[in-house]
Amino acid sequence: MVIDPLQPLVITTTGPLAKGRAGEAYTQSFATKDGSGVVKAWTAIPTPAGLRMTPKTGELTGTPTNPGIVDITIKATDTAGQTDTKVYQLEIEAAPFRIKTPMRLTDGSAEAAYAGTLEAQGGYTEYGPFAIVESRNFRLESGWRGLN
Repeated sequence: MVIDPLQPLVITTTGPLAKGRAGEAYTQSFATKDGSGVVKAWTAIPTPAGLRMTPKTGELTGTPTNPGIVDITIKATDTAGQTDTKVYQLEIEAAPFRIKTPMRLTDGSAEAAYAGTLEAQGGYTEYGPFAIVESRNFRLESGWRGLN
């Protein structure tokens, strides 16, 4: 009689996880060794907004929506009921900052007050610090006050 002891289930994916970027597709696969040979369920807690764990494949996929760093607990369960849990740190970078306003603003007149609005997207929710850009004809100040 041969007794084959059950080997422990071990998550073999090493950290750190690949960084993601808000607004862009992300995929991270997880793997195991030993155990009963068949992982029947994968879970990830917490799952960052826009991402989900595929329970049967061990893939964390989706399009993250918020930048930041989160600790995610990954758990694998095999058909013999064995489990392994591992904590990973996932960093989601902010989408690149860009000014959405067309490059051409409305024309102004010499010696007359001028106001224009610039709209931005991406980056983090708190913008700053801002530079003050001056040329011979205008001065762009920080914040959302526009052109002065």
